[in-house]
Amino acid sequence: MPSKNADVATSSGSVTGLGRAITVGDESGSQRLRGLIRTSSELRPGDSGGPLFDSAHRVVGMNTAANVGSPFRGTRGADGYAIPINAAIVIAKQIVAGKGSPTVHVGPTAFLGLEIAGTNQGFSQGVQLAGTQSGTPAAEAGLGQGDVVTALDGKSVSTGTDITEILVGHHPGDKVSIAWTDAGGQSHTATLTLGTGPAA
Repeated sequence: MPSKNADVATSSGSVTGLGRAITVGDESGSQRLRGLIRTSSELRPGDSGGPLFDSAHRVVGMNTAANVGSPFRGTRGADGYAIPINAAIVIAKQIVAGKGSPTVHVGPTAFLGLEIAGTNQGFSQGVQLAGTQSGTPAAEAGLGQGDVVTALDGKSVSTGTDITEILVGHHPGDKVSIAWTDAGGQSHTATLTLGTGPAA
């Protein structure tokens, strides 16, 4: 996508899909993003938040993710994804106005300290844990490696994305219920006070 400023590094490509959904994640969890523009532009670390231009130099999206893990394509040329600019502007206005929603969190991030396992290892329901971070609400409640979280805040969960989406509606200091099954098959419930997580 070209830029009017020759000093700014850009990459070119074309739109390859509209209204796409992907799951993005890091060591703190995962999240489902929907309604994205997919492009063939090469995105690099640090490009997130940058503009996606059309051929007339109009901003049509905000770069947000790249499918660098595709088994069919290398890092160069991997699919890029952008939030349509109209959607980004709506979200920005919500944030400026201090108005949260089920998908837009305003203020400090709530934190449990769960480390999600890469696979559920045969569990069809619930989210299996790789462990918990020391000193966090989850660790202090006794959750640990091999446990399976089955519900959070009264809602059933089956993926790390489910947990992330529930936490978006909460802030540090809020109390939430959590239900889990330990590695020995014993069921547990607890009420946790959410901590403060790193900035999203």
